[in-house]
Amino acid sequence: GNFAVLRVVSGAAVLALLVMLRSEKSRTPAPVHGLSIVALATYLLGFSYAYITLPTGIGALILFGGVQVTMFAGALVKRENISAARWFGVMLAFGGVVLLLAPLGDELGGNAPAIHGSALMAAAAVGWGIYSLIGRTATDPLRQTQTNFLWATPIVIIVALIFTDTTEMTPTGIALAIISGALTSGLGY
Repeated sequence: GNFAVLRVVSGAAVLALLVMLRSEKSRTPAPVHGLSIVALATYLLGFSYAYITLPTGIGALILFGGVQVTMFAGALVKRENISAARWFGVMLAFGGVVLLLAPLGDELGGNAPAIHGSALMAAAAVGWGIYSLIGRTATDPLRQTQTNFLWATPIVIIVALIFTDTTEMTPTGIALAIISGALTSGLGY
C-alpha cells in the first residue's frame, strides 16, 4: 500500500510539473474519464499488493501476458482486423499465463504461484490494458494522464488506509517507489 501511494503521488507530481512546463496558453484540465481512473488505480493497487506474495518474474509474466490478452480482447470488441501473427502472439501469451497458473505439481515442474497474488496481478493487467486502450483515444495524452493520476491518488490512498501495510519501508524501498512513480510512470506514460 505504501509503495502504491508513493508511486501515484510522485507520478502525479511529475506529470503536473510537465503540464506546467508546456508552453501553452490553455491550462484547462482534461476531462475526467471515470473508467480510466478506476483502471489506473486497479493497476497500481493490484501491482503493489500482488508482489507481497509473488516472485518478481512470475508477477511480470502474469502482468504482461494479461495486458496483451486484454488489449487483444479490446481489438476484438472494436472489430479490428487481426493478423495471423497477432492471433499467434495472444495465444502464446494466454497459453503461457494458463501454464504458469496451472497447479502442475512437483513432478511436472512445480506448483502454481499464490492464487491471491496471481489474481491481484491479473486485475492489475486488466486495469493496465483497459487504461491503455482508453488512452489511445486521448487528444492530449499528457494532460489526460495527469488528470487520471490526480484522481487516482485519493482512491489509492483510501485503499492503502483500509488495507494497512504493516511492513516498514526502508529508505531504499521509498526511493524505489518514488523512482517508479516519477520516472517509469510519470515520464514513461
